[in-house]
Amino acid sequence: MKTLIENYRSFPGEHCGSTAMRGLLYHYCGIELPEAAVFGLGAGLDCVHLAAAGMDPAVVVFGRTVTLETDLGRAFGIDYREQPETDDAEAWELVRREVLAGRPTMLSGDIFDLDYREFKVHFPGHRFVLVGFDDERETAFIADRIRAEPEACSYAALFASRNPPEGISTHNLWGPLSRDRADARPRRSGALGHRPVQPAHAGPGGGGAGSVDRISRPADHQRRGRHPQPRRIARGLGIA
Repeated sequence: MKTLIENYRSFPGEHCGSTAMRGLLYHYCGIELPEAAVFGLGAGLDCVHLAAAGMDPAVVVFGRTVTLETDLGRAFGIDYREQPETDDAEAWELVRREVLAGRPTMLSGDIFDLDYREFKVHFPGHRFVLVGFDDERETAFIADRIRAEPEACSYAALFASRNPPEGISTHNLWGPLSRDRADARPRRSGALGHRPVQPAHAGPGGGGAGSVDRISRPADHQRRGRHPQPRRIARGLGIA
C-alpha cells in the first residue's frame, strides 16, 4: 500500500519542534503563524543540560523545553497529546493508521538514524511529521524542517530513529491530532486536562539512561498552566 497526504504544507524552519507544530496548526486549524510566534506561544525557551554514560556527544545543552508541543496545544485549547509506545510494531501500526485516515502525525526520534539527514549527530528528541508511506519500497515520507518537500526515509532507519537500541530513546513517542479535537480559538491553558509528556530521556516508567538538569526555567509559570494572556497575544498576531 502507498499513501501520501499531498495537501500537507511543510514549512522549512530553524527548530524542529516549532516548525513541525507550525505545519500541524496550519493543516488542522487553518492558523498560519511565523515560527517565532509558535515557539513563543508554546513557552519554549529553556536551558536543559543532558548527560549520560555512553552518550555521543557525552554532554548536550539545548535551549527549549521538553513540553513545547503540548504546551502550545494547551495555549490554543487544542487537544494535542503525546504518548510513548514500547512495542515497535504497534508503534508503527498506530501512526500508519493515522496517515491512512489522512491525518499527518507528529513523531519523535534520534536524528542520527534518519537516512535522509546528512548531518550526523545523536539527538533523540528530534521532531518531524509523518505524511505518507510506501509499503512496497519500505519507505516513509516525512515533513522535516530542512525542505518544503517530503523526505523519503527507509522503514529501517525510521524504526531505529524512533526507538534506538542504545543510548537515549523517546520510545516511539508520537502525537495524534485531528480536526475533531482541534479548536482554533486560543484559551487559557489547563482547560483540557492533558497528560504531561515525559522528558526526552525518560522511558515509559519515567527512568532512563541519562539525567536532565534544568539550569534555568524562565517558562515555569506557563508549564504549570498559567500562560500569560494567550488570547491577548493571539489578537496581536491577528488570529483571534
